[in-house]
Amino acid sequence: LVAGLTVKEAEALVADRLKEADGRLKEAEAAWQAFQRRSQLNVLKQQLGAYVDRVAGIRQRLERISTDRSLLQTRLAEAERELAKEPKLLALEREIVADPAAAALIARGGDLGALVGLKLKNQELNPTHQKLLFTALDLRAELAALDAEEKALKEEEGRLAPQVQALQERIAQEEAERARLLT
Repeated sequence: LVAGLTVKEAEALVADRLKEADGRLKEAEAAWQAFQRRSQLNVLKQQLGAYVDRVAGIRQRLERISTDRSLLQTRLAEAERELAKEPKLLALEREIVADPAAAALIARGGDLGALVGLKLKNQELNPTHQKLLFTALDLRAELAALDAEEKALKEEEGRLAPQVQALQERIAQEEAERARLLT
């Protein structure tokens, strides 16, 4: 018993305090239920996880792009060195009498005596040069595609960064409110 109080007064005091505590408990439960109804903590954490995973994927791809670019640049330099060594055109020479048209003239009984020793000169595209040229062009196109992909990924990463930060702030606020309600 509390000093100076009768049993009935003490019972009334305890009943009042119990009633106050019960009221505070009901208020706390109502606040907790209201928080749970409006809280999007789980959804926010899922969104944050997805964004963080995407940013990590972007960063991994950016690292691979750097490696891929170095490899392609090395291959391109090698192809361009080889290309510089190869002539664009091949000069072909042959005796006129070895020409199919001259053979047809001989078959018809034509006199080729004046043509002996003369040569036909012909030029044609060097197939090795063509192959190296197409290889170099393909490598340049791949490098341009990597540059475009890198730019797009950096832009996406730039757009995601503020969203990640905003989600982290909202999660921190909701977790602080949750902790306050649980204490």
